[in-house]
Amino acid sequence: MKGSRVVTRDELGESTLGILREFDEWFLPATMEEVGHEFIMFLKWIENNGYVIRKEEK
Repeated sequence: MKGSRVVTRDELGESTLGILREFDEWFLPATMEEVGHEFIMFLKWIENNGYVIRKEEK
């Protein structure tokens, strides 16, 4: 199993933090460490490939 580490805000960038905020309903009260490095890398892949994630309108 890989060692975990906390990802800083500077490493994430504002766009990825915005995506994380969009997922607040599902992930609160999760810390970055709980969210996990692999998920953060997945979000960065999404961002780098130009995808936009939106919550469903209710």
